[in-house]
Amino acid sequence: MNTYNNSQLRTFQQEAKEYDWSATFIRENGALGFSTRTPFTSNTDLEYEYNNFLKLLKTSAFREHKNAYNTMKNIKIDDVEILGVVIYGTKDEIAEIMKNPIIKASSLGGVVDNY
Repeated sequence: MNTYNNSQLRTFQQEAKEYDWSATFIRENGALGFSTRTPFTSNTDLEYEYNNFLKLLKTSAFREHKNAYNTMKNIKIDDVEILGVVIYGTKDEIAEIMKNPIIKASSLGGVVDNY
């Protein structure tokens, strides 16, 4: 989800302008969001998960989480901007989803057993 305030967004835009788009890359450990854990959810489920997400941000000891909470606290679930989605599946399942025209960009990763 887009948990960034206007100042952070201006910094991202300036870095992208001065360097290139990869300067604003959001790493996995820097992204904030929540899991729905089911293939299909209702708006009620998403609202419940979103409210729990906000509660976790509010009560977190990390300054970045509190900043994200202050940015998100007045935004309703229907108005949240989604920056990305992680989907798990087999190679064939993911390849099929990536063909969907609503997908703007994608990357394929992998999970391997420890060696």
